[in-house]
Amino acid sequence: MKKNILPQVPKSVILTIVLYLVVSVILWKILPNKEFGLNMISEVLGIFVTVCAIETVISYEKRKKWLIIENKVRKLISEEIDSIRIDFNGIVKIYPIISSPKELSNEEIFHESRKLEMKELVRLADSDIKEIRERINQEFLDNISEKLFFTRNENLNWIEVKYSKYLEPDELLVIIDLELLMLSLGMNMKILRKMRKEVKKTGNTSTNSFFENSYEERITNRIHETLKIIKKMIKIGILQKSQKF
Repeated sequence: MKKNILPQVPKSVILTIVLYLVVSVILWKILPNKEFGLNMISEVLGIFVTVCAIETVISYEKRKKWLIIENKVRKLISEEIDSIRIDFNGIVKIYPIISSPKELSNEEIFHESRKLEMKELVRLADSDIKEIRERINQEFLDNISEKLFFTRNENLNWIEVKYSKYLEPDELLVIIDLELLMLSLGMNMKILRKMRKEVKKTGNTSTNSFFENSYEERITNRIHETLKIIKKMIKIGILQKSQKF
């Protein structure tokens, strides 16, 4: 989401203008010599204009400095979200194949791949749960430690706590949603793996079968919800459709 860097009129400047108008009216009313009154009002106006100009310049310079920090924060957030997106490309098998009659440079291949990945991710986010279930790369998912999702959760939590003041409410909300989804995914995967280990140890499949299916379904739902959140992040500009190579 782009921030406006044009100088905004500080409240103190508005108050100064109001005060000037009040003083001008009072001077005009109480001074018997109107010419002297006009001179006084002109002097006061000069002072007020100088104060307003100084206030506006200071406010603008301060805003520019804050904008540099905000841009760095947004870059940090975008990189973390993009890492999560890449994780989920593997989970739901988003592997774009680029076919072009001309030879592409590495940078062009990167941007073309990213464009196709984003397009497919958005499509899957809008698809039904059945397609998500069919698309999940179970082998890939089984080889991912739940610690990955816990780490993603911790990183997002750190961003939320440290940089929330730089974010718009809608941006902060989707980051918190994604943070909770990463925690939920990690917890569900951890429980499911414990169940499978127990089945291997005891050989009793009938007792845990229902619960295994239940947790597998939860994981599928969390994956789908994550794709929806990433799509939302693309829409509001947290995750850019094209990044530098």
